[in-house]
Amino acid sequence: MSCDRTAKYFVSRPPHAGSPPPEVQAHLDSCPHCARLWAEMPAEEGGGVSDDTLAAVRAAIEGDLTPVKPLPQRGTLALGFLSIFGLVSTTVIVYLGTTGTLFMSWLQLAGLLSAILVAAGMLAITLSGAMVPGDRQWAPLTQQGWAISLGLAALAAVLFPWEFSEGWLGGVWHCFQSGFVFSLPAAALALALLGRGPVLSWPTVGGGAGLLAGLVGATALHLGCPMQTAPHVTLGHMALPALCGAIGWCFGKLMPNITPARRVSN
Repeated sequence: MSCDRTAKYFVSRPPHAGSPPPEVQAHLDSCPHCARLWAEMPAEEGGGVSDDTLAAVRAAIEGDLTPVKPLPQRGTLALGFLSIFGLVSTTVIVYLGTTGTLFMSWLQLAGLLSAILVAAGMLAITLSGAMVPGDRQWAPLTQQGWAISLGLAALAAVLFPWEFSEGWLGGVWHCFQSGFVFSLPAAALALALLGRGPVLSWPTVGGGAGLLAGLVGATALHLGCPMQTAPHVTLGHMALPALCGAIGWCFGKLMPNITPARRVSN
């Protein structure tokens, strides 16, 4: 038995294989160099993980487990966001009335209202998908926000006459403030629903919730405000979703610091 053959045995020998074959042992007895190499190799089978260690690992895992509620299906979540939009909008419209409809044509009324409802439906579907990690998104929420904000403003600019009455800026500011206040309950409810899922990007979904809430205020102002001119509707009504979306995005930046992580299951 040569040193080369002994070295090959060392390389091919399974870990913890026990005593070497007789011919290898005979070479080790006569070769101090190979004997030193053999002495540094593990000679006994490992004992594995002890029962105490396994028990400690099991206790640590079980102690960290908490009961969870299954996350509703995406369609159910989307319906929840639409219900928030519809419930808060209806409540505010009942409070404000529908005086604004008397100062609009059917095209102005139906055109802008239809656009708002389509936008609310898009956001409801997107926000429900944002609550499910890995779920497919047909359009990024940020891009939808820009499209909704600019689309509503452009539509209002086209449908309504460009007239500037005396003190029109004061009227814009008054409607803007009122619409923002009307949007707050919808924002709170949307964030509460979003908190049921494992949100991956609070700034993104916060902006989406703000947009949805801003659409509530825009809907109420569209039906209740008697000032129906392009400058007023564009700046006082349709700019509201954009501002609420920006505020929601900023609020979302703070959410990871004030909201504990949620565990959910599908």
